[in-house]
Amino acid sequence: MLTHVLNRISPAGRRGRLSILIFHRVLSRPDSLLPDVPDAVAFDRIMTWLKSWFNVIPLNRAVALLAAGAVPERAAAITFDDGYADNHDVALPVLRRHGVCATFFIATAYLDGGRMWNDTVIETVRSCKRPMLDLREVGLGVHAAATMVERRVAAQ
Repeated sequence: MLTHVLNRISPAGRRGRLSILIFHRVLSRPDSLLPDVPDAVAFDRIMTWLKSWFNVIPLNRAVALLAAGAVPERAAAITFDDGYADNHDVALPVLRRHGVCATFFIATAYLDGGRMWNDTVIETVRSCKRPMLDLREVGLGVHAAATMVERRVAAQ
């Protein structure tokens, strides 16, 4: 039944569609400050599900097939943005185990160290030892930071 529904939503050929799953990171273990980021176990489950219901193909091949009107039914591609080291260390072994390809977009400015601003925000909130995070000096107000839930909200 689900296969039939998916075939209707994402048919083969000229009317074909491509679903693209975009990831940024796959963590080695869950992180309470990053609850929406899959860890290796969750990513493995996602790949198991994806492979069982979709035809996972490399992005460059999918684009060519779309242009030619020859995309398979239930076509999907996997991409990773930013080029975190965990893409290689954690996600790649899972992808290989499932025999699926992914396209990696690398932010080259961070290859030799440093980190993106959003990661600096998260790590700053993570290391905060006070129950309140006072950011009024930079125009961002005061945020509760006593619990992990409050820290997640503050980081966002």
